[in-house]
Amino acid sequence: MGDRVFLLGAGFSKAICHEMPLMMELGEAVASVLGEQEGRSLPVGLSRFGGDFEQLLSYLAERQPWLDDGDALRNRAAFLDVSRTVTELLRERQMAAVRMPQPSWLGELIGYWQRMRSTVITFNYDVLVEAAAVQPNSVQSWSHLYRAPVVPAAARTAAVLGGSRPEAFALLKLHGSVTWFWSGVDSIASDSIYDAGLRGGWSVEGLSSLYEEDLDVLLADKVPMVVPPTATKSVFYDNATLRCQWQLAADALAQADELVLIGYSLPPSDTVVRSLLRTTFRGESVIAVDLGRAVVAQARSIFGDRVVDAYCGHGEAVAAFVRATCG
Repeated sequence: MGDRVFLLGAGFSKAICHEMPLMMELGEAVASVLGEQEGRSLPVGLSRFGGDFEQLLSYLAERQPWLDDGDALRNRAAFLDVSRTVTELLRERQMAAVRMPQPSWLGELIGYWQRMRSTVITFNYDVLVEAAAVQPNSVQSWSHLYRAPVVPAAARTAAVLGGSRPEAFALLKLHGSVTWFWSGVDSIASDSIYDAGLRGGWSVEGLSSLYEEDLDVLLADKVPMVVPPTATKSVFYDNATLRCQWQLAADALAQADELVLIGYSLPPSDTVVRSLLRTTFRGESVIAVDLGRAVVAQARSIFGDRVVDAYCGHGEAVAAFVRATCG
């Protein structure tokens, strides 16, 4: 078996726990929360985008050429509200997830990633993978998973001694994380991404930050880094650390023999990711793993007859894939 690269979407987290939302569900929840807060409702309804939360995020994040300054600033403020609400909602949902038993297949899959030193590309904002992976006998710190240099939040007030980096699989988070914070879309390209981190372990405590008591000070001037999935000329991609994540992903895809898509639907609107895959992956096969079968047609529109669809269309798709190929 050649090198495998894994690409995770919202369906992966949904397979871990039904409480984790798909993108459409997340958009509906965010719109509901903001609609209940005076002065926080979205300037444009989700229905204007056919319920496509990804397109709404991009619309709010980017300066639209037909808007005057006032409307553009209202969109910018709305995007910040959405980013904070996404972070809060996903923190609540992932806490619900770790209150349930960890799926056995997740431990087996992480064990496989660890043995193979896999590259795992994820578009998910949650930290369920990190919580499950960080264990005393496996990965000892969440920061060992990240190949691009995100900065521990505690480094803003004191030195953080890292020591040597142990071997671990590589986790590349191309759309940000609920634990990542930065100075916002007006920041310079060299602006650091600060990571609140987590203790690790499949528990509510495991999701908590090592710096929990000091986060209000450490991140007082920062905002969540939630990257809109469909942006094509996004200011987010000017950030050097985030761009490094994408470059590392491109390098891994270019060297891979096999690509495994787990819970990622390859939406036509996500032109950046489609371009990344079209121009870098030259491997022999693409394994689609999903509860539904809609991804098969989308994958074949990019990869043709290289797509394997044996693990699509049933409720135990991810567990079946892990048992069959990651033992």
